[in-house]
Amino acid sequence: MITHFAELELHTLSLNVVRLVYHERLRFPILAETDQSLSFALTPDTVLKFTLRQEPITPAHFAFQVSHAGFAEAADKIKGAGLLVTRDYVDWGDGQSLYFRDGE
Repeated sequence: MITHFAELELHTLSLNVVRLVYHERLRFPILAETDQSLSFALTPDTVLKFTLRQEPITPAHFAFQVSHAGFAEAADKIKGAGLLVTRDYVDWGDGQSLYFRDGE
């Protein structure tokens, strides 16, 4: 099982949508930006990079892990950002999940 990564690169059809969701709404700092990619600092050691592609993209699913104590605050941040929540508070027994769409 992968528990940590330094950089995750995903493809997108729109860097403008990526900027709106991850920077303007979720407030992740931008680390680097070109006309073909946009990178955010998720943590001091983790980068989320989006690269522009013009072909259709298979949807990706990834998760942000937060402490049990911080889950309600993180869920409120997502809801407060105006993102579309698709499944609210799924309890897995050893943790909870909140699913949302990022506009792609």
